[in-house]
Amino acid sequence: MHELPVQDTSTGFQTLGATHGLEAHHTRGVGSNSHILLVENDRDLRTVVRMLLERAGHQVVEARDGYEALQLLGGRRFDLVIADTRMPAIGGRELATRLRSNPRTVSVPILMMSGDSNIDQADSGADALLRKPFEVADLLSSVSRLTTPPKH
Repeated sequence: MHELPVQDTSTGFQTLGATHGLEAHHTRGVGSNSHILLVENDRDLRTVVRMLLERAGHQVVEARDGYEALQLLGGRRFDLVIADTRMPAIGGRELATRLRSNPRTVSVPILMMSGDSNIDQADSGADALLRKPFEVADLLSSVSRLTTPPKH
């Protein structure tokens, strides 16, 4: 079985087949039902993250790399982009640079995922950085924080 860089502390499971404990993290409310673009080249991780986000009430569109993400962003609006830093074609940092330079996408929040301990949030070009492996609760709280409108 393929080892996934996602760990659920309530169950201790880390594999794709061990998703039965993840329902405990299901939350609806502020920040849910957001339209999220998930950009990750690892199919298994992309599937697990999509499932977690959908269980939390979000609508998720997947892209395998930054090039595919840019194509999708050309025709749709998203409330959040979640991207891996290292991908073939166009990686997460290049994707963030392109999003920030486009008036149409400049304000879309970006959550970067990285297994590279040498990358910090400023280097990633994102609004937030999630280190792999990450806790399910950290993913969901980061998404909630980035998709919840600021209080005035």
